[in-house]
Amino acid sequence: MKLLVTAVENRHLLDGFLAARGAPPLFSMPVGRLCNFVRWFCVREASEEDRRKFEADLFRPPPGSDPSTWAGPWAPEAETAALASLASSFG
Repeated sequence: MKLLVTAVENRHLLDGFLAARGAPPLFSMPVGRLCNFVRWFCVREASEEDRRKFEADLFRPPPGSDPSTWAGPWAPEAETAALASLASSFG
C-alpha cells in the first residue's frame, strides 16, 4: 500500500521519468509492475544502508497502529502462519 501511495503522491515525477524514456504511462502498468517500478525508483541511487531502511519501512505498520490488529506480514497471525508453513515444508 505504501508504494501505491508513493506512486500517487509523486505521479508527476514518476510519469515524467517514464515519458522521457518512451515508456507507457505510469498508471497503465499492472499493479505489481507499478509497485516494482516505484520501489526501484525510490532506491535507485540510495546507499545500501538507506536501501535497507527503505525496505524495512515498507513492512512496518503505520505509526500509531496496533500491529496485532493490522492485516499484514507483521501481524502475529501472519507470522505464526508463515512459520508453520515453513516448518511443514521441512517435513
